[in-house]
This record gives sequence, C-alpha cells and structure tokens, in this order.
Amino acid sequence: MRILIVDDHPVFREGVRALLETHDEMEVVGVLGHGRDAAVVAKDQFVDVALLDVSLPDMPGYEVCRTIVEASPRTRVLMLTANDTNDVIRQSLAAGAAGYVLKTEDPSRLISHISAVAQGETVLAGPIAQKVVRQLLEGPQPTVSTKTNDALNALTERERQVFFLAAEGRRNSDIAQQLILSEETIKTHLRNIYSKLGLGNKAELRLFAVQARLAPPQV
Repeated sequence: MRILIVDDHPVFREGVRALLETHDEMEVVGVLGHGRDAAVVAKDQFVDVALLDVSLPDMPGYEVCRTIVEASPRTRVLMLTANDTNDVIRQSLAAGAAGYVLKTEDPSRLISHISAVAQGETVLAGPIAQKVVRQLLEGPQPTVSTKTNDALNALTERERQVFFLAAEGRRNSDIAQQLILSEETIKTHLRNIYSKLGLGNKAELRLFAVQARLAPPQV
C-alpha cells in the first residue's frame, strides 16, 4: 500500500511516517508540508492512500483533495485533522474524500482506518459521524422523501440491494459475499448508484440514507 502524507506540522507528519513504517504492508512514498504538489506526487507515485490535513499553508485541504481525486482517481483521500466543523466536513466529502478522521485518533485505529479506505471503504470517525448525522436529522425533511423515491425508482433491483446493504455500513467484501457477486461487480454497482443519486462516495450514500430515514443513525 503506497501512502502520501500531506501535513504542515513536521513533528506530526514525521510521527505518522514512523508509525506507518512499522507496518510491512505500508510504504510511505511521499511526505509534503504543502498542498500544491500533492496531486502530482499522488499521480506519479501511484499513491493508494493520501493522508491529508485540512489546514495547509497554501490552500484549503478540501481543494487539495479535489485536485488529487481529479489527477489520480486511484488515490483514496483520508482527511486527518483536528478540525471537525460542519462546513469543513461537508466540503471535504463533497471534494471526494473517502474519510475524515481526527488527529487525536488512537494509532492502532488510524492504521485500521487507512486499511479500510484502501480497500474501498468510507470512514467517518465516531464524533464526526455523530455530528454530521445529527445535523442531517435536525434539518428540513419534506423534500427529501420525494427526491428519494424518484431516485430509488431509477435504480435496478440489484442496485437497490447494494444500496441498502451499503447504507447499513457493510464493507464491499461483505456485500459481495451476501449477494454472491465479486467485489469488482459491487464497485461497479456502487459507481452506478452514485451517478444516479448524485452522490460522490459511500459516506454520502450513508448520510443520504440516514437523512431519508432509510437507515438508522448508527455511528
């Protein structure tokens, strides 16, 4: 697993590098203190996961995320930051982030989150998920139901099965096993679902389902 670290705090980024290098399956192929070169490095180094701080000196982290996702679609971006404000979380997810984790996360859980993101999963750390889900549930609901019905009617029967399993927080491998399909087929169905529902990733699918009362607000 090839990893890029983008963070403007030298002590923190070197600490993360040291942590990752204790795991044989993880290789740190780049360490940057700014965002301007992140997309180029991600593409040229065939990065699997980019650990990206929201607060960078030259540009917002969510903008860096967007440039990485556009330049290197294979790269999964995990936002790793101390900033858990609602606007920043939404901007990061909208930019294509595969996850959002606080820097205070336990090291062993950080490793687990990175592995999950690399395998195609979406990660929202507990406090962040609670914050976003609570905001969605407290927001206006009337128009969501109509839009949801129209959107779900556009899905095929198999896509609806994948949608509801993904909304429960299931991993791609678990969905594949239950539906007796390959993981690549599940990924294809998810891409189709995202396109039809106007979503960017599994985190947005999960939040869409919670807001529409199609899945419980588990975190």
